[in-house]
Amino acid sequence: MNKFRIVTAAMIATIMVGGGTVTVFAQEKEATLKARQDLMKAQGADLRIIKAFADGQGDQAAALEKANDLVAQSAKLAALFTAGTSLKDIPGKTYAKPEIWTEKAKFDAAAAALHSEAEKLAAAVKSGDKTATGDQFKAVGGACGNCHTPFREKMS
Repeated sequence: MNKFRIVTAAMIATIMVGGGTVTVFAQEKEATLKARQDLMKAQGADLRIIKAFADGQGDQAAALEKANDLVAQSAKLAALFTAGTSLKDIPGKTYAKPEIWTEKAKFDAAAAALHSEAEKLAAAVKSGDKTATGDQFKAVGGACGNCHTPFREKMS
């Protein structure tokens, strides 16, 4: 009988620890998802400031600061797409398609292209050439689309 109690206690402890692990993993996924969404929102805000400069309505120093932010953010982006954070894993909270992980090399290449285009945008802003900035702004938009189109479900 004593053996039965020990085995039962061990099984209960294992289940409790396992449940705790699942909870921690779920919290990590939620935190990663929030960080990813916050980064995307920050990129959008940065791009608005840069676009204002390209259109002759904004300050170059502010645009350069935001362009440098965009470069830093784009370098971190791919790492925020961890396994278990797709729309199938966290329904209703993300639009990330599972193809991000089944076509990881293609996704990583698209993220790297965005980073490269962001660096070129920062250089254009730094030069002060609004036409070049506008042209490169469009190239960054294309790089965003190269990822959003195949790897993000349309937002409803």
